[in-house]
Amino acid sequence: MDIVMYPRTAQLAFGVLFSSALIGLAACGGPSPSGSQPAPPAAANATPAAGATAEHPELGEAAAVTEDSLTTAVTTHMQAEAARQGGSLAIQDPQQQRQLHLTLTTVHREGTRKLPDGRYFACADFKGSDGHTYDLDVFMKPDLNGLTADELTIHKQDGQPRYNWTQTDGTWKREPVTPR
Repeated sequence: MDIVMYPRTAQLAFGVLFSSALIGLAACGGPSPSGSQPAPPAAANATPAAGATAEHPELGEAAAVTEDSLTTAVTTHMQAEAARQGGSLAIQDPQQQRQLHLTLTTVHREGTRKLPDGRYFACADFKGSDGHTYDLDVFMKPDLNGLTADELTIHKQDGQPRYNWTQTDGTWKREPVTPR
């Protein structure tokens, strides 16, 4: 399922991304009331203490991949996969034990992260044919041709997380959400 990013494809996808950005959706939480993107938190690049939790890992400080190039790569990959599959992205939901048919609504620049293993990921919002909204984490790995899709996970359904990110001894890990 790997799709390779080529420079011309990335240029075309950036136009689509820019158009999507004009819609005014905010980071992973849903639409912004004013239609503008929120300011990043003051401690966006701070390293949490061991055992800390966060919705997403922090930004990589020396990332060779820019937010623009990652967002473009994710957008291009998701659109190409949807087109290849007949118009919507079909993925298996292990929690619901059924196939979902999703349409990409936005990829968030604010959710772009570099992981210790050299991969990157971005948060992307989708609308399901079942009427639900889904937040997926799309993981990409750099290669000689740009960025290639590596993994896709359902992070949230209708705003409810299925897992969170924890950091222990400098390594980010996905941890299941514990019921209250």
